[in-house]
Amino acid sequence: MRGLGENQFEGSKIKIQEGTVAGVYFLEETSKSTFIEKLKSELAVIDGASERVKYIERRNIDLILENKIDSSLSCQEYIYMYCMIRSGFNIMLEEKFEQILTQLNLGFLKEQKVGELGEGFQVIIRCIAAYLVGIQLLVFQNEIEFKEAREKETFRTFLGYFKRNNGIGLLVSTRKEQLEELADVVYEIA
Repeated sequence: MRGLGENQFEGSKIKIQEGTVAGVYFLEETSKSTFIEKLKSELAVIDGASERVKYIERRNIDLILENKIDSSLSCQEYIYMYCMIRSGFNIMLEEKFEQILTQLNLGFLKEQKVGELGEGFQVIIRCIAAYLVGIQLLVFQNEIEFKEAREKETFRTFLGYFKRNNGIGLLVSTRKEQLEELADVVYEIA
């Protein structure tokens, strides 16, 4: 169900079901920053579990912060580097990588430099890498700007792919319109 819900944020806890992309909309930038800090350090309820657990201990969390992508790398180099670091340098992901690029019609990313892409595509690259190493909860701090319609549609396509594979996406933004376009459920926090 897409739409703006009641204020369902209690402290640093928010309930998100697997296979969902939820948006958390903030009226003030300072509220967003506070939420991100709490998310990184405090407790939450995930997947309907009644017990309170720490995100970082129980979920393989990835915080996608602004300006953290090396734009000189090719997309393939970036994904492999990120995956190897997160997996302890012990997995081979070429087959899965090729499969995802084919399914999402993103074959052009194999040769393209990360810095040549718009911000929306750069976030997709990070999402693919995170997905390949089994990270189920992705937190996008970015206020994503799409330079063209293809970026937005590709990003939406990837979120759909991520959800179908039981991923959990949490979009954090002060831009309600963006969240309503991309998220299944939007929580408003004053």
